Amino acid sequence: MKTGLVRQNHPVLRQKAKTVTVFDAKLRLLAIKMHYLMKAKDGIGLAACQVGKSIRFIIVSAPADSFDVPKTVYMVNPELTYKSEEVVDSVEGCLSIPGVFYRVQRHKIISVKYQDVYGVEKFLVGDGLFSLVVQHECQHNEGILMSDLGVPA
Repeated sequence: MKTGLVRQNHPVLRQKAKTVTVFDAKLRLLAIKMHYLMKAKDGIGLAACQVGKSIRFIIVSAPADSFDVPKTVYMVNPELTYKSEEVVDSVEGCLSIPGVFYRVQRHKIISVKYQDVYGVEKFLVGDGLFSLVVQHECQHNEGILMSDLGVPA
């Protein structure tokens, strides 16, 4: 299974990702490959569509300010279940749009329900960088890019 980054104009980035229903060794291998690629590119988040797979799967490796979240979280079928009314300005980049940054408004605090790579349901609440990255990656699952939401920084 070859795994490389797709760039901004690739059609998979505009597709609404499919729900994952099979939690097997192939999914776990994809998780390992995506994690390695994300770290090799100095990223803190990555969605499966960014490696050409139109499935609802993201990796987040960013800390929260006020909540205890794991260092790296593999989220299958993530769903935002709460978004605070309070928003924050975020200047963010994207591994699929290298060297370009956008100013985007994001919810300050979010909660997310997801499954791990074995299909076990999990739930996290977070703020800070964790919240921003989860929102960014979840929008990839909907075919939305940061350039759709913000202005160049």
